[in-house]
Amino acid sequence: MPDLKPILADWAAEVIVTAQRNLGATVSVKETNASGTRIKKRRRVASGTLKRSLSFFVRKGSGNTSVKFIAKGAAARYADVINQGRRANSKPPPVYAILQWMKTKPIRIQKKGGGFIKTSEKEKEQYAFLIARKIGKYGIAGTHYFTEAVDQHLPELELSLQYFIEKSIADVD
Repeated sequence: MPDLKPILADWAAEVIVTAQRNLGATVSVKETNASGTRIKKRRRVASGTLKRSLSFFVRKGSGNTSVKFIAKGAAARYADVINQGRRANSKPPPVYAILQWMKTKPIRIQKKGGGFIKTSEKEKEQYAFLIARKIGKYGIAGTHYFTEAVDQHLPELELSLQYFIEKSIADVD
């Protein structure tokens, strides 16, 4: 009887590669500031921690085989929020996480008339608090990096499973 574990492992590995590629992609965003509105290219990731942390494992139990996708380490806390987004009027993200993101990206505070403001650590914390509060109030859209990867590779899995079932039935006869 053929084994389902390698089929799921191959499929999951392809999903992970595509999800990592989706995270590394650049996207066009509409940016409005004091000088007007323009379209800018932005990378989806700040540090690449989530991209590097994606993994999977295939578990073969009694009568069933399953695949589980995971994000390892610190990225496990926010991987689902990056994928699905955050609803409006929900709990805001932690201020320290926003502050870390501001440092990694790097995010600078812009003056109303143009130019940038020099900020102290205390002021950066205040801006991080305001960003976190706004995300909690209005939510934030997800990138769907993982959902898109699974959707893209689902037809391949369906074909592999169909072949697996046909081969299993043929082996019984």
